[in-house]
Amino acid sequence: MKKLFILLVFILAMCVLLTACKKDLNPGTDLSLTNAGEGVAGLEGNDATAPETTTEPEPTIMSNDEISTKLAALTNEDGTGEIYIGIEREAACRILDCEGIPYTMDEVPRGEDGALSFSNGASYVFDGSDTKIYLTQTNKGLKIGDSASKVKQLYGNDGLQEILSGWGYTIDYPNGITLYIGMNGTEDDATVNYMDIMSTEQSTSRGGGA
Repeated sequence: MKKLFILLVFILAMCVLLTACKKDLNPGTDLSLTNAGEGVAGLEGNDATAPETTTEPEPTIMSNDEISTKLAALTNEDGTGEIYIGIEREAACRILDCEGIPYTMDEVPRGEDGALSFSNGASYVFDGSDTKIYLTQTNKGLKIGDSASKVKQLYGNDGLQEILSGWGYTIDYPNGITLYIGMNGTEDDATVNYMDIMSTEQSTSRGGGA
């Protein structure tokens, strides 16, 4: 009987010990992990971030005045410059593309090697060494529509003469190039109709030049 009592006490003690160990090994639930999981799930299910969108920049539209100014800076009045008398069309196109100057390409009938036209009225006609450049502004600042008095102010009084196509100024340069400025009269209030740069030989053949 005594042995049985001892056995029961031992079993009871073991039960108490096991209960205590189980409590130590299984503390209260760690809510931090559970909450973290719920937070991630919530973000995944309710992602309100809109996808990034990229807007293509609108192409810059160059005004006719800007085109005139840029073209004037590329060609000097004596036919030299980045775009010069005698330049090949492909080379001129590369320069214009780099400058962002819009143009249209005309294959015929102007020019043996084609022509380039601009919205401001300027154009390049490619005929090898006989290339012609029609400008709407010179690099001295003379523009289509300016008065004859401004022509005289910029280029002097010696170039005015009557030619087959009317009145105009011809300025012959030592390198064999002529700047021709066409006008609708000789008085100071007359205005510039057109301007072109070409070989002096070409200009003489049409009735201008010295």
